Amino acid sequence: MTYQGDIDPLVPLRDRIDRYSEAEVARFRADFLANGFVRIPHFLPSALHRAITRECEGISSTSGRNKHLTMKSTGDTPRRMRTVGQHILREKSLFIPRIYACEAVRGFLTAITGETVHRVPWPPEEYVLSNLFRDGDTHGWHWDDYSFAFVLYLKAPDVAQGGFLQLCAGGSWDKENPKVNETLLSGAIHTHRCDAADAYLLNAQKYLHRVTPIARGGERLIVNMTWANERDLAAEMTHETNDVLFAS
Repeated sequence: MTYQGDIDPLVPLRDRIDRYSEAEVARFRADFLANGFVRIPHFLPSALHRAITRECEGISSTSGRNKHLTMKSTGDTPRRMRTVGQHILREKSLFIPRIYACEAVRGFLTAITGETVHRVPWPPEEYVLSNLFRDGDTHGWHWDDYSFAFVLYLKAPDVAQGGFLQLCAGGSWDKENPKVNETLLSGAIHTHRCDAADAYLLNAQKYLHRVTPIARGGERLIVNMTWANERDLAAEMTHETNDVLFAS
């Protein structure tokens, strides 16, 4: 793949990461360790954000697949969204594979989590695109296979339009007997919102989470990048939900 001009488009992103002070990274780490979640405002530099958004809008429009189903392995919670899998982004995106492969990004996530962050060993889980754009679109309650979800916000709905991230600590994912409601009853539900060009890091294996339904013509376009820790690399994993949502 080639780029227009001679400048690597990830240079601004590396510069952004380099400009975070030790105190800022320490605050990110403290929030993440305390809450399983940290929002990173304005993570994507403006020009890079615009370029990635244009690219991903096109890929979603031409290659996305509309999903409207429930997932048995997460207690029949709903999925209604347009999705693009890693195999398509790998071939059609100039930016997403490079961001995932960027050592500065991985080092930044390692500094926040306090443990070594690795690329996931199963490529279809590396990075995916999801687009909630119809009223009622939602990504229902679920846990992730791997520990860390790093989400880049390309388009974000207004407050009145929903599409919030909600998470609840507790429980664990037994795919044969998911106890979603029991987990929700056992702990507080916390709600978060991000703006376009923000990012967030989530302990997605430990925290049950969902995206609330979109309403009033809102749109949420994000790239989800999945990362593993040492325990994940040693564990046996199955990938039922990824196969259903992103393989086709």
